[in-house]
Amino acid sequence: MAPLPGNRTDNHGFTLVEIIAVLIIVTIVGAVVLSQTTSITRNRLTAEVDMLKNNLRYAQARAMNDNVPWKITLTSSGYTLFRDSTARNLPEGDSSHSFPSGVALTSGATTVSFDSWGSPGSSDITLILNNSEEILITGNTGFIP
Repeated sequence: MAPLPGNRTDNHGFTLVEIIAVLIIVTIVGAVVLSQTTSITRNRLTAEVDMLKNNLRYAQARAMNDNVPWKITLTSSGYTLFRDSTARNLPEGDSSHSFPSGVALTSGATTVSFDSWGSPGSSDITLILNNSEEILITGNTGFIP
C-alpha cells in the first residue's frame, strides 16, 4: 500500500525549529567572539598608552638626573629615545619601540624634549593615539597624569 500524501516518513529536510535553533546559536557565538576582539583591541591600546607615559617619565627623570636634555621622537608607528643626538635604550631594552598592529599616533610626528628641570617647554603637549586616547604633558612642570 502506498503512503498517503503528507504522511511521508522519509523527510530529509530541516524543520523550522531546527533552523531557528541553529541561527540563535550562531548569533550567540558571533556576539561572544566580537566582544572578545573588541576587548583585546581596547586592552592593547590601553597598554600602549601606559607604556608611552612610562617611557616619557623615564626620559624626564633621566634629563633631571643627567642635567642633559633627553627626548623622545614620536612617529605614527612608534618612538625612539635620545640623549643629545644619540639613541639610548628604553627601560624595555631597545632604543625604539614600534606600536603593535591597530595602534598609531594620530596627532602627528613630534619630539618631546625634557630639560634638566624636567620641563618640556612652556607649552602643553598633547599626544593622541588612535584618535581617542590623549596623553597630556603639562608645559613648564612636565606633569604627565
